[in-house]
Amino acid sequence: MRSTNLSLKIKEFEKKQILFAVISLIFLCAVAVVLNQLHLSSLAEESTKYLTRHISMGDRREIAIMLNQAHLSNFKVIRYISKNTEKNFTIPARADLENESNFGNIFNGKVTTEVRSVESSSDGDKIVYEYNRFRLIPYSFLIWIFLLLMSIPQFIYLKRKLVDQFEKDVETERKVAKAEIARIVRHNLRTPLAALNRVPDRLPDSLKDERDLVNAISNQIKDLVGQLDESKSQELSKKQDLNIYDTLLSAKQELKEIIPDQIDFKFDIEDIVSSDLVIHIPFELRSIISNMVLNSIEAIETKGKIVIKAYEYLDQLVIKISDTGWGIPSELINQIFEKDFSYNKEKGSGIGLHHAKQFIESWAGKIQVESLEGSGTTFTITLPVEDKASWFLPRIKIKEDSKIFVLDDQRSALMFWKQKLEEKFKELGVDSNPNERIQLFDKVEDFKSKSDSFDNGSIFLIDYDLGQDINGLDVLNSIPRPYIRCLVTGHFDDIEIRDECARSGIFLIPKSSIDKLVLV
Repeated sequence: MRSTNLSLKIKEFEKKQILFAVISLIFLCAVAVVLNQLHLSSLAEESTKYLTRHISMGDRREIAIMLNQAHLSNFKVIRYISKNTEKNFTIPARADLENESNFGNIFNGKVTTEVRSVESSSDGDKIVYEYNRFRLIPYSFLIWIFLLLMSIPQFIYLKRKLVDQFEKDVETERKVAKAEIARIVRHNLRTPLAALNRVPDRLPDSLKDERDLVNAISNQIKDLVGQLDESKSQELSKKQDLNIYDTLLSAKQELKEIIPDQIDFKFDIEDIVSSDLVIHIPFELRSIISNMVLNSIEAIETKGKIVIKAYEYLDQLVIKISDTGWGIPSELINQIFEKDFSYNKEKGSGIGLHHAKQFIESWAGKIQVESLEGSGTTFTITLPVEDKASWFLPRIKIKEDSKIFVLDDQRSALMFWKQKLEEKFKELGVDSNPNERIQLFDKVEDFKSKSDSFDNGSIFLIDYDLGQDINGLDVLNSIPRPYIRCLVTGHFDDIEIRDECARSGIFLIPKSSIDKLVLV
């Protein structure tokens, strides 16, 4: 409907421009006719006055020459009419033989001047100058064409301005309608949302996961409702974050609750992702992943599988979302990111994937799709890793004189570290007993008793859960900063632990990454 209104406005604008062009052409032609008449009337008067002296002298030859020149330059016919018929003549002479039609009178104009001479016999003589009224019309037409060409850029500018103004009016209407919808939605959701916010406080500590889930869902609803408010939407669109690991954890927790029982769902996040700093908007990324999973659920008719994997590849974070649904035909694969395109969905709006592509590209990322009809679809999102968290330790630098202190209440973990470190000292060619370089402890008291042997080359690898009233962070914080202090834990996904490591200058090593840790 709005596009039809725009077309009508453009057509009306074009009609006005055409009418203006026609009127300007008529005006220029009329001006040309008037100017031609005024010019030739003046020229005829001047020519007649100039000829008066020659007429009085009877120099008919000079008169004829001058009138011929006037005829050739400006006039079609010049007639000298005298009481004495012997003086009469016409230039050109054949003009007396041509019968002038009424149609010809329309095109031809006449200027009659009286010849006054000192000779009384010349009094009453007249010279009639006949000319073409429309002689200057071709020049006025050329001027009109020139002005028309000059006005084309102005016409295009005005047309574009008309379209822009129409789009602004539509956008204003959209904002007004959106604000009204936002007001209604916020009003209707205020009471149930307030009730939902009170639920987590009533849940016992044994239901911590459920309480966190309700909080996450409540915050997600607040963010989604906030998008309906223009000012809030702009605020949220600028609310970028770098901690993508927590965003993925929230998405994982939310999705577990909406997956039907007949679908096998897996969401694997590589531990190393916890150290990745990636520009994104948390609630937008969660919405994008949720929308894709909902699409996958709709694409699975009975039983199936949905797998999400988040891992680090070179300097990119990769998120793969795969399903065993009905897939996408190859001829449609290039259209799925287009606005308003929807496939095999009765109520599909065609907004989700287009919206996802816009946001992912605004974060300097890419989204790709691979699909085999009847077998399933895989979406791959890649986002650049801007940096690593300050607590991240990609490798431990071990020298020949380094001393390693390991504290863990589990003997299996101590033996694993011992084997890994002994292999490294062997590579370094250390001939002395490695036990002098590697100190293993399963009790905090034994570890603290060796504090006198700490030196500048000491490296500390301490578990978080020590099975006592003290944890690994407490022990590491008691050791001065110049030392290389590393917290080894399976609780790397705890944001409080990560923040404390960052504040205290302590490196954090996920237990699952010990075997991948590089010793140099």
